[in-house]
Amino acid sequence: MKRITFVFASVLMLAFLARSNAQNLEFPNKQAFDIPSNWHSRPLGEKDFYIVSRQDRNNTIIKTDEGEKPFSEEGFVKDGVYHISKVQTKTYEYLTETDNPFIVSFCSRNDLAILNSMKTMFGKRFLAGFVGEWLGHPYLGNRGKKGVAEVCEKHNIPVCQNRDDAYHLFELAFSYAFGKYQKIGIPIYPYHATFLNHWECRMGASITGVEIGGDERCTPMQLAFTRGASRQYNVPWATYSASWGGRVGGGSGSETQYMYVRPDERSIGEKYNADYGPYSGTSLSLQKRFLYASYMAGANMVKKEADKYAFFANYNDATVERTNPRVLALQDRKTYLSPLGRVYKEFYENIVKKHERGIPYTPIALLFYKNHGCILEYSQDFLIAKVPYQKGDYQTRAIINTIFPWEDRRKQTGTFESDTNVTGPFGDIFDVLTSDASGEVLSSYKALFLVGDVGADKNLETILRKYVEEGGLLFMCTDQMTPALWELAEISDTGEVLKDQRGIACGTGDKIIEDKEFNFKKVTLKGAKPFVESQKNPGTCLVTANKVGKGTVMVLTPEWGMEPKSKNKMLNLYSYCVEKVKNELVPITVKGHVQVLYNKNSKGWVVTLINNNGVYKYPGQKEVTKNEEAVPVTMEPKFKWSSANEWVTGQKLSDLSLIVPPGDIRIVEIITN
Repeated sequence: MKRITFVFASVLMLAFLARSNAQNLEFPNKQAFDIPSNWHSRPLGEKDFYIVSRQDRNNTIIKTDEGEKPFSEEGFVKDGVYHISKVQTKTYEYLTETDNPFIVSFCSRNDLAILNSMKTMFGKRFLAGFVGEWLGHPYLGNRGKKGVAEVCEKHNIPVCQNRDDAYHLFELAFSYAFGKYQKIGIPIYPYHATFLNHWECRMGASITGVEIGGDERCTPMQLAFTRGASRQYNVPWATYSASWGGRVGGGSGSETQYMYVRPDERSIGEKYNADYGPYSGTSLSLQKRFLYASYMAGANMVKKEADKYAFFANYNDATVERTNPRVLALQDRKTYLSPLGRVYKEFYENIVKKHERGIPYTPIALLFYKNHGCILEYSQDFLIAKVPYQKGDYQTRAIINTIFPWEDRRKQTGTFESDTNVTGPFGDIFDVLTSDASGEVLSSYKALFLVGDVGADKNLETILRKYVEEGGLLFMCTDQMTPALWELAEISDTGEVLKDQRGIACGTGDKIIEDKEFNFKKVTLKGAKPFVESQKNPGTCLVTANKVGKGTVMVLTPEWGMEPKSKNKMLNLYSYCVEKVKNELVPITVKGHVQVLYNKNSKGWVVTLINNNGVYKYPGQKEVTKNEEAVPVTMEPKFKWSSANEWVTGQKLSDLSLIVPPGDIRIVEIITN
């Protein structure tokens, strides 16, 4: 792989560092916004993107405006990946008549001999065997300490005491679950609804994936973990979109299904007392946003949960609202594309086939400890295997909640699905890497933020020094630093702790005001310069900056950078620094409260704008849209451009301003000169 480095010679501060009381964020190569070679997509089969559908539903006849046809003739099915749930004799016969790649469920009915025969007969078309939520709840800690003790005893190890112990338990569980497949060369695709992608890749996953859905948490962070693992381990990545959540009567047992004659029908299942129906589960708006966000974030494959049912309806969505219910009940039952099926059809025909999505641009890497154990979906106070949080783990939680605020969303909106695809203040410009990443991988990111206790050893210290010397920006808190990193930052600890509630940015005079007074370390500058100073204690630093070679080291001196006594909130000072870095690294400034994703293609830049507000979903009810929550958006490129067009509506834009409707998406391609 070609080594990529960036000229970060004042990546954020060359002019600033030249004079002690300035805060000038100059970036001499800001027009480039390069895409490193290791960010390019890892194709699956012959293409870099597929939609998965159930092979055993391909012959289902659906009624369309043009007449009746097999489901297999829909473009996203015809060009997609087949999901084979149960391998039968007719499965082999069907696959020999097509050339589609496929994935096979890992389950008892598809034994080793069957999987091996599939691999032998179809070769690379057999993309992987797959299974979701494969690591049971006792391992995750959801069955309490007793559950963890039981699985530790099963694997003949002591009960986990720390995150390294927890990773060892994970290794044993992974080998137990997948070792037999790996021994005969079956590619594996495991996934969870949480942040274990790097662990699965380290153990040999051929595809890394994540379950997203209305009952999951913080989708943009899930995507950042998955994409980061893909780039770190050089494997394709995928999303599995669930529609589970929001049960009538409380809880999460509810799923969207359309096999009814009217959209307001529903049934109650025996398991979980779950409800099923067109208005059950998550909103159609959210399912659409998941699909578009996954694709523009770079996913190579998307799979819909319950794809045996999700794409089909027994009513015509275009006419059902104006048809007498008695007529609906008496007429012959037909099968149509469901509302969700039509979303997938429109997406594939209008976006995937017509346009070049390009490569996701994520200039900031969040560096976690290699055995971090963070499973935010399942617990915000314990790591995997019920290992209690330490200070660094609460900082991890707080950083996630700062860049993608999700923890208070349900209270703010009153809806169960609002803490999933959240809008972050800085845009979706982050990938997650782990501390065992190579220097080559780290060097492809322009800025590197340490998250939690990264456990820096001598090897990582050496890699970080080289990363900065060659032009990277390293950002960390004093609590994360080893003696070697203190030396790299050219500051020293006086041992004195001071207090303040306000900071003053050097040069600009910006005031950063906190909700509470905080403690910070008084440091001595041995070469570093002040970036933000304490208002109450003039001459003392809240943030320092040090030029090292072509790059910069920035250090935050308040304790873990967090609001005192908080479990999930960073100081405003942290957000101020992230904002300063972001402003220098993004190619287009976007104004408007929307989720923002950047991609670079052969024509210029593509900006995805997602309005995560304005659609409210309550259990068992049709989603409610509030048109007043549409968002005006303006874009200001940092490069010369000649034209722009919006993909979803097909409009040509005379200027770079538009309105994103509630719960909807707009994708703007800006053509460069």
